[in-house]
Amino acid sequence: MTRSLKDHGNELFKHGDYLKAAAVYTKAIKEAPSAVLYSNRSAALLKLNKVAKALADAEECVSLDPAFHKGYMRMALALESQQRLEEALDCYRKALEAADNNNTEYAARVKALSKAIGKKGQIAKAQSRRSPAEAAALAFAESKLTYAAELAKEHGSKFAPELFF
Repeated sequence: MTRSLKDHGNELFKHGDYLKAAAVYTKAIKEAPSAVLYSNRSAALLKLNKVAKALADAEECVSLDPAFHKGYMRMALALESQQRLEEALDCYRKALEAADNNNTEYAARVKALSKAIGKKGQIAKAQSRRSPAEAAALAFAESKLTYAAELAKEHGSKFAPELFF
């Protein structure tokens, strides 16, 4: 029965019905917990932006099967979405290692995240040299850009910045 539940959850996931997929994976986990099922539910929860729950499932996945590379990848995705970049990088490296260093997606993520962390460090250094007035002006501009991005996401192609700013 668990196998058919897993397959059903996978079909729901493929069709973008992440909430139902997560529910089906939950039912399958209750029948017979496995690393694969926790990994699949973690993926569905990530799609639903339930990051803390997705991370918990990924951690359970890794505890059940430390050699299962997808568990580390799910952990990395959740950690990255929480801006816990150094921890995410460590998980991507573990995923790559568990995949016998034979996964180009993981290798690319390790490279990109390493670069992003380096840039973040450079930005932090530059920000520490700014005057309080510069820092306040940049924070204000960043808040306006964030707000504009939220409006653009909400209104899509109908968004006209000149009407809001």
